[in-house]
Amino acid sequence: MLSASLLFYGESLTLIGTPYIIVAAYAVRSLPASVRAGVASLQQIDPSIEEASTILGGDAQYTFRNVTLPLILPAFFAGLVFAFARHMTSLSAVIFLTTAQWPILTVWILSEVEQGGMSIAAAYSVILIAIVLVAIGLMSLWLKRTYGASQDVDLTVGG
Repeated sequence: MLSASLLFYGESLTLIGTPYIIVAAYAVRSLPASVRAGVASLQQIDPSIEEASTILGGDAQYTFRNVTLPLILPAFFAGLVFAFARHMTSLSAVIFLTTAQWPILTVWILSEVEQGGMSIAAAYSVILIAIVLVAIGLMSLWLKRTYGASQDVDLTVGG
């Protein structure tokens, strides 16, 4: 509706080749998994816990912030980490939405592999892994400082 109204005024809403279309594509792609993780964690909370907070004088905002949110925070963080790692390594959605103006690391990796530069592709892959791990560590640190979470993210495979 907005783009149609802008079309009549001579300005079109151009999103192709901008970072906003990438953010929108990633939000649409990860929204179902994030919502499912949130709903699953909310369904596991016993309603009597929230009722106890209300009986003891807590309003809805206090109950959500101090009772419900700490219980669903691990699931929310796990969904956030999953979505971030998935999108940092994805290629299919980004390659059609960007222009050559925006260099993307996964495109560079694919290009080097196609040209036979496996060592450069491996170096780019290590950089990508380091970026993802640093971002996950920063998110975990922020989570601990903001909400006082005592749970660590287990990054071991099958452990």
